[in-house]
Amino acid sequence: MNQNEQFLQGYNQEQSLTVANIKEKLLEPEFLPAYNDLRKVIDSLTDEHCNFEDQDEYKKWKDFLDNKENPIFEIPTKEYIEKFSSYITTQAIKYGGTKDNPVTLLEVGAGTGKFGHLVSEALKKNSTENIKLVTTNLEGKGWTIKPQFGGVENLSYIDAVKKYKPTIVLVSWMPAGEDWTEDFRRIENIKEYILVGPEEVTGVEDRTWDSSVYAKEGF
Repeated sequence: MNQNEQFLQGYNQEQSLTVANIKEKLLEPEFLPAYNDLRKVIDSLTDEHCNFEDQDEYKKWKDFLDNKENPIFEIPTKEYIEKFSSYITTQAIKYGGTKDNPVTLLEVGAGTGKFGHLVSEALKKNSTENIKLVTTNLEGKGWTIKPQFGGVENLSYIDAVKKYKPTIVLVSWMPAGEDWTEDFRRIENIKEYILVGPEEVTGVEDRTWDSSVYAKEGF
């Protein structure tokens, strides 16, 4: 093995996701694993390396994931971001987006801004020009999550939709007990809103997620 091969092998080992480095990787803003790589480590972690019946071990992970300034609600994967970017590109065409008149995709309550950043990078990679992505974060009222990326504007969700007049709104992990969708449905220029996160812990179950409620209003 020559020096270059040794370097590449060492580099790949350093960059690979393992049980030993998963917490460190999860804190990296640009971290975007492939699904199979992540699945292997998660399975290994839960099956062999972490006894969640141990209250101390459980608390360590809970405190890590529930960090007030940088909580981890989900772990985006390459496949997830690629599929999402492909979907919104298709929707932008549906709504008449062009290079000269792009559709505005507005993310509200973006938190660290990581999801929007990863989507933005994927759109650039695919040379997508019919979408304008705007990322905003909440402020005040005990909101403690800090943006990790430039270009994230602090605005309430309602001020953001009024200012940017989006065609599509994205909400990743809407706070539990709050329903923003009623306001989205009242605004004529909003043709679609995308909710990311499980209905059991986001929004208000009988308003945010009840199809009979929003179907009456054309959504």
